[in-house]
Order: sequence, then C-alpha cells, then structure tokens
Amino acid sequence: MKSVLAMLAGALALSGCAVTRITSQVNVTAPRVAYDTVLVVAAFDQLEMMKLGEREMQDRFSARKVVGLPSSEVFLPGNAYTEEQVQATLAERNVAAILVLAAAADGVKEIGEPPTYSTRGTGCFLETIREDEGYTQSVPWADFRAELIDVRTDERVWVATANPTATPTPRTTRCSGPSVGSS
Repeated sequence: MKSVLAMLAGALALSGCAVTRITSQVNVTAPRVAYDTVLVVAAFDQLEMMKLGEREMQDRFSARKVVGLPSSEVFLPGNAYTEEQVQATLAERNVAAILVLAAAADGVKEIGEPPTYSTRGTGCFLETIREDEGYTQSVPWADFRAELIDVRTDERVWVATANPTATPTPRTTRCSGPSVGSS
C-alpha cells in the first residue's frame, strides 16, 4: 500500500500544489496481497483529466513492475456495462485490484496581496508612495480520495485522502534603491 501512496503523492505533486497532506488507512482485516495488475479508474467528469490521471498512475505502476490498466482504455467512458461484462473483462485481463481516484471536493479560493507602500524623505518631510495596487488571484483547489479494491473479495483494502494546499503564483517583486534624501 505504501507504493500506491507514494505514487498518489507523486501524481498530486504534478498538479503544482505547494503542500499536500495525505492520510491513508489499510484495511487491517484484509489479507496483505501484492497486486500485479491494477485497473486504474480516475473518476473525473472531464475525459481529458480522466485520461491524464489514469496514464500518470499507469506510468508510476510500470516503474514498480506492476501493470496499470487505464479504465478508459478497457471500458468506453459513458457506456453502461452489466456486472457480468465487467467481471468477464477483469478476468480476461487478469485484473487483481481496482484503484479508484476521485475528487472529493473542489472549488476556487481567492488569495489576495494588499498594496505595498514605501516612505521616502527625512525628518518632517516624509512622503508615502504607493508602490503597487496589490492583487487578488483565483486559485483552484481539490481534495482527492483513492480506494484500492481487491477484485477477488470485492473488499476495500486501502483508502487515502489527499488535501493539497493551493498557493498563488508569486508576483514579481521590485528591487528598491536607497531612500531619497538620506544622509
């Protein structure tokens, strides 16, 4: 399970988030099994994001000598399949587990930077100058959930949540020279 957690963390790191808090729990009653073929299901609404997530996990599984099958390459997204069709396809491809990745919550956070000011002059002749107007930036965020399901027992054997902390793109800082009128 630690390898799946490490792969999930790596995949989330690519999203550009500064800090990601991941919490995971192994099902202590389930037998510990090494899975050699895992169907990866990125349950995202946008097909592009689904394929991106599934391929990223496929690459990470491959680096660990595990076959990761993107669900979008096994089942046509949006099609309805019977339980028998799904079971037959999983058996035909020797799928031992299913990794389900999903966004648990998402939104946009407004992050602001106040205007900056500087003062120049000496004594009673001080002048306050507004350096910039400040800014507000909309930063998207999402909390993710992952579950690993054993195909043989149909039991969740591992679950994790990831809560990335969105950070704004830093603005360009201006270098300031010496104060005017200093002695």
